[in-house]
Amino acid sequence: MVQGSQQGTITDVNGDFQLKVAANAILIISYTGFTTQQINIGNQTSWSIILEPEDLALDEIVVIGYGSQRKSQITGAISSLKGKDIQDQPVSNLANSMQGRVAGLNVMSASGTPGAGLLVNVRGNNAPLYVVDGIPLLSESNSGLSTSFDLQGQNVGSGQTLSSISDINPNDIESIEVLKDASAAAIYGARAANGVILITTKRGKEGSQEASFNIYSGYQKIARPIQFMGAEEMVGLIEEARANDLAIFKKDPSYFGDDFDPSVLTEPLDNFDLSSGVNTNWLNEVSRFAPINNYEFSFRAGNEKTKYYTSLGYFDQQGVIIENYYKRFNYRLNLDHEINSRFKLGVTFNTTYSKNRRSFNDNTYTGIITNALGASPLMPAYEEDGSYASFEDYQANWLSDNPVKSAKEIRAFTNGYRALGTIAGEYKFSKKLYFKTSWSGDVNFNFDTQFKSLITADAEAFGGEAFEGDFRNVTWLNENTLHFSETRNGNTLSLLGGITMQRTQIDRSSALGQGFPPGRLERISSAANIISATSEGTSFALLSFISRINYDFKNRLLFTFTSRADGSSRFSKTNRFGFFPSGAVAWRLSGEPFFNSLKNVFSDLKLLANK
Repeated sequence: MVQGSQQGTITDVNGDFQLKVAANAILIISYTGFTTQQINIGNQTSWSIILEPEDLALDEIVVIGYGSQRKSQITGAISSLKGKDIQDQPVSNLANSMQGRVAGLNVMSASGTPGAGLLVNVRGNNAPLYVVDGIPLLSESNSGLSTSFDLQGQNVGSGQTLSSISDINPNDIESIEVLKDASAAAIYGARAANGVILITTKRGKEGSQEASFNIYSGYQKIARPIQFMGAEEMVGLIEEARANDLAIFKKDPSYFGDDFDPSVLTEPLDNFDLSSGVNTNWLNEVSRFAPINNYEFSFRAGNEKTKYYTSLGYFDQQGVIIENYYKRFNYRLNLDHEINSRFKLGVTFNTTYSKNRRSFNDNTYTGIITNALGASPLMPAYEEDGSYASFEDYQANWLSDNPVKSAKEIRAFTNGYRALGTIAGEYKFSKKLYFKTSWSGDVNFNFDTQFKSLITADAEAFGGEAFEGDFRNVTWLNENTLHFSETRNGNTLSLLGGITMQRTQIDRSSALGQGFPPGRLERISSAANIISATSEGTSFALLSFISRINYDFKNRLLFTFTSRADGSSRFSKTNRFGFFPSGAVAWRLSGEPFFNSLKNVFSDLKLLANK
C-alpha cells in the first residue's frame, strides 16, 4: 500500500508483486501476524523484504488491580478473557461464560433453575471477590427465601442462591481478569484471600460509530429424561412381587410375623385398575420445552473529547420445570469526556431489574421432582372435576403431594433492583505522573415473597402460609490513587500509591404468616396469624492504604512489591489494621539471546516466584 493513498497491491503465492509509484512514495508492507515495514522508494526498483513475526499477545494490555499492564510484564498469575470470547452465549449468569475457559477457575451449578447463583472457586477457594469497573461486590447470596424443607417443614438450605454478578449483562463485558495468586491479588487485601475476578465493561471508542442489535432465541429441555414404567408395567411388577411374597409365606409363614394377614397378598389393590386408562408420565407433567430469548441494543461512539457506550437489554429464560422463569432488564451508560489536555472525567452507570419465579425443588423431600419420581402412573394430575388428584387415593402414600399442585400452588418470587455507578476524575500533572479519584455507589434491593396455598400438603394444616422478606444494601466507595511511570534506557519503573474508603449498610427484614381466606389474598396483611417477624441491620466501614512498585529491567527481569493495609470498623480500635504485603520476581527467559533457538517451541517463557 502506498502511504497516504488507496493505491496498493497484494503478492502472489510466491511473494512477488509489481506496483507503479512515484520516486518519493513510501511503501507500507503489512501482513496479519507480522510487523509492518515502511520502505522509501527512491531510485530502487526491486527489493527483498522479510517480515518479522509479531507477538501481539505479549503486548496485549490486561487489567490488574488499580491499573493495567502489558501481558509480558506481569509477575502474578492472571488469566484473561476478552468480551469476544464470551459474547452471544445463551446464559443468564456471567459465571457461566467463564466455565471451562480459565485455568484454575471452577464453576459449578448448585441448581439448574434460571437465575440461580453458581458456585465459583479460584484454585479451590470458594466465593472470590468480584470487582466490576472498580466496584467490589458482595459475593454471598442476598435472598432470604428458602426453597428447601424437610418432612417437618423446617428450612434445610437456601436452595437456589442468588449471585452478585447475576445483574451484569455478559454482552456488556470488555474483559475479565482472574487474579489467582498473592502477587496479583494482594492489592485488594483481606478480601482477596479467595481470589479476585476483575470485570471491565465496554466503553466508547474514538473515531467510530458502532450500533449493534443482537437477538437470539432457543429452547431448553431435559437432555436425558428418566424412563418411567407405564401403568401396566408397574401393576405387573407389583403383582409379581406380591406373588413372590405369597410363595414365601406359604413355605414359611414365620418370615412375616404372627400378626401378618396374608389377604393383603391376594385381595385386589385399590386404585390399581388398568381399565381406567390412566397412564401418567409425571416427568412430562412437570417439565416442558423451555424457551430462552435475549434482545440487546448497544451503541458506542466517540471523538477526541467524548466517548460513550450505551446498551439496553432484555433477557427471558423459562425453566424446564413448569411455572419457573427468570427475566432481566438492563440499561448501561459508560461515558468519558476530556475537559482539557490534563483533566478528564468518566461516568459508569448500570441499572437492572430482575424477576425470578423460583422453583420449590432443591434438596427437599417435598419438591416437585422428588414427588414426580414417586408418583403412580395410575394417578392423574387432575380429577374429572378439575381439582388436583390427591396422592393418598392412589397407593402413593410415600409422596408428600401432587407434584403438579406443588409447582402451581407454591408461588415463590424474588424481585431485584440494582444500580451501580461511578464518577471518576483523572488529572495529569505530566506524561509520567497522574492522579485519579472516584466515587462509586452500589444500591441493591431484593424483595422475596412465597405463598403456599391452603390446598397444598405443606400448608393445609394451618390454612395457607406466606413469607415476605426484603434485603437492602447501600454501599459507597471513594478511591484516590497517584500513578507514576518512567522508562529510561529500556528500564521501566512504575509506582502506585493510594487511599480508599468504603462504607456499607445492610438491612434485612422478614415475616411469616399463616391462615388465609380462599381466593388470591396472599400478602402477609391477610394472614390470620403472624408466626414470626424479624428485622436486622448491620453497617461497616473500611479504610485502606495501598501501594505497588513495579520495575522492569529491559523486559527481562521483572520485580513487583505490593502492599495493602486494611482498617475495618469491625475490629477493636487497638487492633484495627491488618497489613498484607506481597513480593514477586520474574525472569523472562524468552528475552534472553540464548532463547532464540527455542522460539519454535515456546512463544514466551517466564520463571515466576512470589509470596
